[in-house]
Amino acid sequence: MFTNIKMTIEKDLGFIGVSCYKDGLPYGIPNDLNNMDYQDILDEIIANGTKNFAKDETIANELQKDVDDKKTI
Repeated sequence: MFTNIKMTIEKDLGFIGVSCYKDGLPYGIPNDLNNMDYQDILDEIIANGTKNFAKDETIANELQKDVDDKKTI
């Protein structure tokens, strides 16, 4: 389970990934559709919405697009 999910957004690069805790340990996941952990985080968001996001954290537009695209598969 992923908890305390936060977006990693660089000013010049845009959305580059997600930082979170996975099974209680700090974890970083790059914004890469070929990465199984990224696919798992998309599944987590599909299943739970933003319930496991850090306080006051909102979903990045790029991440929301990936979530929406995965929902249609």
